[in-house]
Amino acid sequence: MAAMADGVRAIAALPDHTGRVLAEVRRPNGLVIQKVQVPLGLVAIIYESRPNVTSDAAALALKSGNASASSAAARRPTVPPAPSSPP
Repeated sequence: MAAMADGVRAIAALPDHTGRVLAEVRRPNGLVIQKVQVPLGLVAIIYESRPNVTSDAAALALKSGNASASSAAARRPTVPPAPSSPP
């Protein structure tokens, strides 16, 4: 649990890039065109079931201003093979 909290704190300490101006062009008529970094909106995450991945994925989505739809891999029970029928 402490490692998960440390991971979330580390993500919170990352710089926020949302709203950062990546490029800017000033047209001859005075119009300014900017390329601005924005959130994607929704991030779909499919991952292996490990306890820290859920908290890390949620923290990254929140930090980047996105929503997330997460799906952990389902654990399937081991089923023995069906007996073969006699010839």
